[in-house]
Amino acid sequence: MSTSRSVLVCEAQVPFVHGGAELHVRGLVDELRRHGYRAERVSIPFKWYPKEELLSQAAAWRLVDLSESNGERIDTVIATKFPTYFVRHPNKVTWLFHQYRAIYDLCGTPFSEFDHSEADVRLRDKLIEHKRDMENTLFFGRRNLDTTVVPGSVAGVCGGLIDYNTSNVTNVGGNLTQALMETFLRSGFRYGSRKKVFFCSPLIASGLSSFPLGRLAPNAFDADTWGVSLQNYQSAQGDMLQIVVKRDGLDQFVTGFRVVR
Repeated sequence: MSTSRSVLVCEAQVPFVHGGAELHVRGLVDELRRHGYRAERVSIPFKWYPKEELLSQAAAWRLVDLSESNGERIDTVIATKFPTYFVRHPNKVTWLFHQYRAIYDLCGTPFSEFDHSEADVRLRDKLIEHKRDMENTLFFGRRNLDTTVVPGSVAGVCGGLIDYNTSNVTNVGGNLTQALMETFLRSGFRYGSRKKVFFCSPLIASGLSSFPLGRLAPNAFDADTWGVSLQNYQSAQGDMLQIVVKRDGLDQFVTGFRVVR
């Protein structure tokens, strides 16, 4: 039996269509092999019309079990385009090429088959609910040993960020100040990339946005809208933090989570 790690790259393939995403998947498989991994590409035909078909397309990936093949464990799967990230695997990594923008920012425009009708809203909500369930697993999932995936074997289930965020925890003990934030970032940027993503609750985002608020003034005395909403934060050391506010499930928390981009 081979001792090299096995990796499957998932692809939603529209038959007879070959573009940048398809080339990227094939290039990723080639590079993984070149670096010593046992890598293969897994494709399922993708059809996005009629739009009611999207739920079936997502369900098709959800029903696929890639935990093992031919009696050998598959170490990792890499999801790419929508809806490949619905695939089941205890060690799944998503490299998102294309989100299905028709149900998000393009809804109601000439570039989307979705509008704001009641039927379309229900369909969009179902698709977004599936995605939200996966995000909640990322944040709040607990480590577990699952014996139901493959009979007679035990599969490890990865925990979410909260489950692993047992170190590098800063308790501000009161108000969040810029000095406390800078101290936290010195620890957070000690290793890895100089650009990271900061997942936080709305309360933490409000605290971060208050830092520059006292140093600014409205540009007109009759301004009827005034406030600051930070999207990026640059530390005193020049490290860049992209702020992502998570409202689903994080409203009750007064903490932030850092993830290497």
